[in-house]
Amino acid sequence: MAIPTLAHKWGIRLLKIVLFLLIILVVGRSLGPAEKYINHEMALSICNFIYDDVNAEAMYETYTNIDIFTVLTFTTIIYLLTMKLFNKIRKS
Repeated sequence: MAIPTLAHKWGIRLLKIVLFLLIILVVGRSLGPAEKYINHEMALSICNFIYDDVNAEAMYETYTNIDIFTVLTFTTIIYLLTMKLFNKIRKS
């Protein structure tokens, strides 16, 4: 019995979303706390640029925003390379 085309398409999309979320988890866990890999001086200058004020709450938000941006950037790169690899393997 053949799988309907629409169900197949949505199944593939769901698997891609799950793969992306798994990569996010792996990248986020492997990077560790943001304070370890983000330079404090760089975070201060970004905080001052965005919020025009440097206090504890603004610094925490800055570290969080930089961490989310870093994780999403690395995840997107890994995901795109993985999809390209899967397509290359499938076509050969």
